[in-house]
Amino acid sequence: MIKQRSVFEKEYYGDIEGTTSYLSNEPDYFGVSGIRPRLIKYEYRLEDLRKVEDGIDMLNNRLRIYKRLLNKFIQARPNFTKKELATYLGISEHYADVVINDYKKLTLGLKIKECIEMKGKCEFEVEL
Repeated sequence: MIKQRSVFEKEYYGDIEGTTSYLSNEPDYFGVSGIRPRLIKYEYRLEDLRKVEDGIDMLNNRLRIYKRLLNKFIQARPNFTKKELATYLGISEHYADVVINDYKKLTLGLKIKECIEMKGKCEFEVEL
């Protein structure tokens, strides 16, 4: 997994930990800072496991041709640029963003699944 944390990555922590990518403050650009809670709380239960597995399956299908290559590339180069990844996979830099974001989501989904299977639940918070 990429060790560097960019502006677009937000930490989550609780039963599982890591970073996820999303942009939450675009409206601030227009002169007013939003007032919002600092965290979003997620609570998964055993009855949510099927939905988590469905999400994992969808991401595995989308990543099927890149997953093995991506695993190999990330192991060899934990810190890399979007351009290096795009070149390695033979795709555009824009699509490299899509692939790496799907890979991060898949990693999160696998953590959630394992946590539910081990504890019967998975609770964590994501910073905004």
